[in-house]
Amino acid sequence: MIDQGVDASEIGIFVRSENEIQRARAVVTVSGQAALELSERVEEPGGRVSIGIMHLAKGLEFKAVAVMACDDDALPLQERVETVADEAELDEVYDTERHLFYVACTRADLVIAIHAETGLAQSDCADLLRSVLGCMVDNLVDGNPIKINGFAGFSVRHKPERIGRNPKTSVEAPISARNVVVFKPAQALKDKVDQAENQ
Repeated sequence: MIDQGVDASEIGIFVRSENEIQRARAVVTVSGQAALELSERVEEPGGRVSIGIMHLAKGLEFKAVAVMACDDDALPLQERVETVADEAELDEVYDTERHLFYVACTRADLVIAIHAETGLAQSDCADLLRSVLGCMVDNLVDGNPIKINGFAGFSVRHKPERIGRNPKTSVEAPISARNVVVFKPAQALKDKVDQAENQ
């Protein structure tokens, strides 16, 4: 990628958890580049390749992104799978793991797509996307539903505490109350996806 003119600071490499971060470090070292290990603290890359876990990919944009070390026990994260209490919770784990992988994979795509569509500078597109997603997150945290016509609706649903059953051991265990984000695609989006799959 660097041979193709992409600056090291515009490259992001993501892994599922801290258990795989050493592999990302090794890849950067072998390439002869310096690595910036992402954290909650914002730091300028300064000519370094950004590496980090997938959770830290949210809100970031790069010209080039690599998601690596996607081993069977890493994605979905095995320790999450092993702690589920029932099939419903297992489905939720798989959904959130898929979403996390999607977020990491698309850190570059939306900014470039907006740039191509609007002609705005990529930095402006990144700021615009960050602002829109930030507003959406803030509204959901406050409990406000979001509706984007022709695309989807987002809302927060409270799940009370309940008793579940581990599908592997059949042992009952309490599942803590929690809030979850609900995504409801608009009919127009469903139709487009269905047409694309059937072409």
